[in-house]
Amino acid sequence: MGIMKNMVTLEEEISAGEGKRLELKEKFSDDHHSFLKTAVAFANTSSGKIVIGVREDRKVTGVPDGEIFGLMDSIADCINAGCHPQLMPNIFLTTIKGKSVIVIEINESGARPYHLKSEGVLKGTYVRIGATSVLASAEVINDLRMSGKNRSFDEQICSDFEATDDRISEVCAILGKHSERKFTKVDLLNMRLLVQSGNEIHATNAFALMCGENPLCHASIRCGLFKKDRSIVLDRKEYDGSIIKQVENAQNFVLSNIHVGMELNGLYRKDVFEIPKDALREALLNLAVHRNYTLHESASFVSVYDDKVEILSPGMLPWGTDMEK
Repeated sequence: MGIMKNMVTLEEEISAGEGKRLELKEKFSDDHHSFLKTAVAFANTSSGKIVIGVREDRKVTGVPDGEIFGLMDSIADCINAGCHPQLMPNIFLTTIKGKSVIVIEINESGARPYHLKSEGVLKGTYVRIGATSVLASAEVINDLRMSGKNRSFDEQICSDFEATDDRISEVCAILGKHSERKFTKVDLLNMRLLVQSGNEIHATNAFALMCGENPLCHASIRCGLFKKDRSIVLDRKEYDGSIIKQVENAQNFVLSNIHVGMELNGLYRKDVFEIPKDALREALLNLAVHRNYTLHESASFVSVYDDKVEILSPGMLPWGTDMEK
């Protein structure tokens, strides 16, 4: 703990109000539950600051001078006793508009998921969404655990799904379809689509997603054609199987349901879609690549309306990333 002078950037943050990385509290109350929820949420999500001595309406009330250092010690003890794994916050004093405030700066860490000791992992893990600290679901906790270990869903072994020669050949053919080179089992091992353990070859989830016999039943793309809102459904399709084929089918669904014009180049005609095909394909590939496949109850949606196309992918931004980054 230390003493620091005015921080202009902190004043600017306070003037913008509470958000994903800032929590304002007039006092450090005897009820520490809300405070600790915010602390673990910041550690699990994308870092943040808790400022003591500023009301939610951004009015700076300050901390009484005679209470400052005792309060800083109490805050450190509270975090140490109430959070697990151990958090190492930066607690410092600064002045805003001539009044003393205490800042608790918490950085995200690879040791996540952080949780409240008194509530355990399942009932005490929180994440930050906007200006609110919310209880994490079991799927989000698993996602936090994997990201903390630098592991992804793609790299995990897909249980009860064998990497047969036919399936290996199928994936190699998919990868080589738009490439000048021929892919082999060795390439799939190097790309971590397959994992070798002794003499056995195991399929990863990424490998399974690329196969026509994709065993991940929830990993589908649902497409719908609507009028101006979802109350009038004109057509609906659900595509499963190989994730590559899903993207191709979803793209064809959209292209068959949007306006198309034409360009003339001499004697030749070229169809021109109101959404460029390359841009649409890129968006659909992002849908498939970046969705959170651990959320079994959620699906990917592609919705075509009279005046727009909406593409919704389950999940959040990668941990430690937000729209500002």
